[in-house]
Amino acid sequence: MFDKEYSFKGKHAKYVTLLTAEIGESKLKLFEKNIDVYAMAAVVGFCYNIRATKDNGTETTKIFTDAFNNNKSQIESNYRMIMLLHDKNNVSFDERVARAFKYDNNIEKRKTGDEIFDSYVLGGVEKIFEKIFDTLDATRAELDLDKEIRNLYSFLEEFELRYQAKATDGDILNLCKYSYD
Repeated sequence: MFDKEYSFKGKHAKYVTLLTAEIGESKLKLFEKNIDVYAMAAVVGFCYNIRATKDNGTETTKIFTDAFNNNKSQIESNYRMIMLLHDKNNVSFDERVARAFKYDNNIEKRKTGDEIFDSYVLGGVEKIFEKIFDTLDATRAELDLDKEIRNLYSFLEEFELRYQAKATDGDILNLCKYSYD
């Protein structure tokens, strides 16, 4: 799982490229690397219930295998959380646990979960981009450090207010215990 490179294409590649670009002459970036956008986008897409399909346009930017290896626990945790919570009213708890924990080495059985996760990543990329740049049509020439930092701060505040509820340690231990029975 997460053991090969990943390519953002088309508009998603454009968005990720701009989210990781240096802003003006400041040399500052909102996100250091593509993997940072990927990790956050999965959670944002899920929390905002925004999914998107792949855009097969010509622009491409990649996440290489070593970036996944260096961030494996975070990405896998995001994946497992989303598999446990996605469509919980229509998919049995046992199937959601299987997607989250038991299909890691079975590409065919994991395919549905991978497609779900990827759709949240792409939807999250769109949401992050729109929140930070106030549009889905920004270009590199339009990047403004002060504006983007204010928008990022507002977005993080909104996210915090919206999702302050936390799972208890007991909730997490029960899920882990159940998954290995």
